[in-house]
Amino acid sequence: KPPAQFPKNHIPCYDPGNMTYLGEMPAMTPEQVRAKVERARQAQKEWSKSTFKQRRRLLLILQRYILDHPGLICSVSARDSGKPMVDAAFGEVLVTCEKIKWLLHNGEKYLQPEKRDAGYMMVHKVARVEYHPVGVVRPAPPKLTCLLVIVALKKSLQTFLMGAIVPWNYPFHNVFNPLVSNVFAGNAIVIKVSEYASWSVALYTRIIHAALEAAGAPTDLVQIITGYGDAGHALVTSGVDKLVFVGSTAIGRKVMESAAGTLTPVVLELGGKDPFIVCDDADLNQLMPFALRGTFQSMGQNCTGAERFIVQEGAHDKFVDMAVTAARALRQGPALGPNFVDCGALCMPNHAAHLQSLVDDAVAKARARAIAARMHAGMTSINDFAATYMSQSLPFGGVKDSGFDRFGGVEGLRGCCYTKAVCEDRLPSLMKTNIPPMLQYPVSEVAFDFVAALCKLFYGLGFIDRMEALVIMAKCFLMPSSVKRHSAAGAQSAGLKTGKSE
Repeated sequence: KPPAQFPKNHIPCYDPGNMTYLGEMPAMTPEQVRAKVERARQAQKEWSKSTFKQRRRLLLILQRYILDHPGLICSVSARDSGKPMVDAAFGEVLVTCEKIKWLLHNGEKYLQPEKRDAGYMMVHKVARVEYHPVGVVRPAPPKLTCLLVIVALKKSLQTFLMGAIVPWNYPFHNVFNPLVSNVFAGNAIVIKVSEYASWSVALYTRIIHAALEAAGAPTDLVQIITGYGDAGHALVTSGVDKLVFVGSTAIGRKVMESAAGTLTPVVLELGGKDPFIVCDDADLNQLMPFALRGTFQSMGQNCTGAERFIVQEGAHDKFVDMAVTAARALRQGPALGPNFVDCGALCMPNHAAHLQSLVDDAVAKARARAIAARMHAGMTSINDFAATYMSQSLPFGGVKDSGFDRFGGVEGLRGCCYTKAVCEDRLPSLMKTNIPPMLQYPVSEVAFDFVAALCKLFYGLGFIDRMEALVIMAKCFLMPSSVKRHSAAGAQSAGLKTGKSE
């Protein structure tokens, strides 16, 4: 049983599914955090000279490892966060592979300068927007006839160091998501993981350091912090150039308040009450698997999980009947226990009571909220004064002590709007999206193997990967009993031993 209060000098780690004691991780002090930040900053000076070719090699090494070890990665995540293996396959492996694939194919293109219209009165000028994750190696600009260069930046950009404070719901992806983007952009990164999911990072840190070494990158480029709130506060105030925080609205406010003291730009990805809206004409047979997965995947511990259902009157009764019938068939228990389960455990102790209070509050007030913040900066005038403001296609704003965020240009125009991501069927009248039967609740015992093979089919690095994936997927459909299933053994094979229950 976890202690009523965490000890000061270390973090006790438990399997939330059965409260087995897994061991402990260090609770780092503010001094240790600042030392890690400095090591990362020194490593970035070397990495800033790397080419996109070398950065792609690093991502390919990571992708190769992920494709070859999905069972190990997911069993360790399941042990630490309580989610079933198939949920880990979706949220840890699949999305990370997609992120790496996108960066490999598009990252360099979207980090190149973008041409802009200089304006009718500035036809003799050329205007562009440059994206400066420092260290990106680009060809030198053409020689100019005038030697006067005025740079509208207060601080020299010699190194760039990103900080990230990530939550407990997806221990692997929450580390690798900010990591791959930043190292590809030429940055160093220091990541603080949650005290509620620290055990798994022992393995994940070894994976990261091995990949960095294999790619010829400085192994100090990525630093991992384990600890409590004081460690997080130390990271926020350590002098990182930007910080990403993913967590609750209440803590997000505190992070931004602390960041304000050093004018550190922050990205906040905070909580909410995501609505799932069902219209009268909805195809409930198609809709219900999505409604169930949106609700029960990882026990609802998702940034975009379905938290409120708004159902039109015409569909209400049938929807409720179908949902209740499906929910009653779900199997719950320890993710890596002896019995196959659809739902695992809540990760945080005593979180069930907190969730019940949220449900009660939502029923009483029918209330929803979502908070987010986004800030970034930079502008330069070459051979002129204030030319970036004259060219109104360009954004206007400062960096560091000059502030953050923009007005003017495309960025300023978009600042008048909110950004919405929309995804829909390309030809809904001809083809509808459906969850494969083996992934619908209650899920098949080969569901994880099917998703792992799906990752290899789409993200594999060659013909052999794809053929192996097709064979496994065919077996999942035609001969499920012949599929070799993954288990908790993967965690032990990595040398991560579990202790006895306390």
